[in-house]
Amino acid sequence: PFLQHLDITTNEEKLCYELFTFLCSNTTITALRIRCQADLFMNEKTGKSLQLMLSSNQRLQSLAIEITGQNYPMKYLCGGLRGNNTLQELAIMFNDRFEEIL
Repeated sequence: PFLQHLDITTNEEKLCYELFTFLCSNTTITALRIRCQADLFMNEKTGKSLQLMLSSNQRLQSLAIEITGQNYPMKYLCGGLRGNNTLQELAIMFNDRFEEIL
């Protein structure tokens, strides 16, 4: 009865930040799919929360990120992946227009 898979679409910076902060210590979610604008990851606060989540979450096995926009969050994503030892699947998809994934 615990939530194991989470699929979310957002363009709110606060929601992304809070989600990544929550997932730092989450012990039930094994798969995350998030669709959002690249700008959300480009700011330092949200980018660092993504990085911290990836390096500290010990349960997440599958991560899919669908990013829209022209700037991509590779700095924080790569930083978090360096410290991650549980991910078994990683998918990163790039899209030009946010309307197509809503």
